[in-house]
Amino acid sequence: MKLFQYSTIITLIFVFSNICISQKKVVVLPDDLTTEKIIFLKYEQIENDVRMPYAQRKRISHRNLISKQANKELELEATYYPFQYIISNRSDYFKFINNGYKYVLENDMMNSYNNGESIEPGKHKLFSSTMYIKDLTTGKRYDLFSITQDEVYEYASIIKKLNKIIKKNTVN
Repeated sequence: MKLFQYSTIITLIFVFSNICISQKKVVVLPDDLTTEKIIFLKYEQIENDVRMPYAQRKRISHRNLISKQANKELELEATYYPFQYIISNRSDYFKFINNGYKYVLENDMMNSYNNGESIEPGKHKLFSSTMYIKDLTTGKRYDLFSITQDEVYEYASIIKKLNKIIKKNTVN
């Protein structure tokens, strides 16, 4: 009898743990994403100043190098985006609002990195931040997925995830 009780308990634990694990976050996209234009933001280069401390100049040089690679990945992967888009600098993308661009793909951590901010969470820890589509006319955010500090410059992966969500959530 005890064996039956233990096996029943184990079976129930297995069933309920699978139900919890298999639940996925539901992503809601803007209803008009298929017909509206979106802005993808590339990283800008940060000017190195010889008056800066050596460690800061070294960090900025490294950041500029990986930013260039991230921008190349963005240009390549964006071609697979199924709707209208433009790639812009973060510092001047607002001018495209008047040209019919309603949305921007954004991430607060990417924005901080673009401004040259150094984010240090501590040893063996990573910050994460949500990728989202922002409606430039209303300010509404459509949360997509999270990325960590390790992924912040991996535009190929980011755009692939976005396209996968779009494919799953839109009807052609």
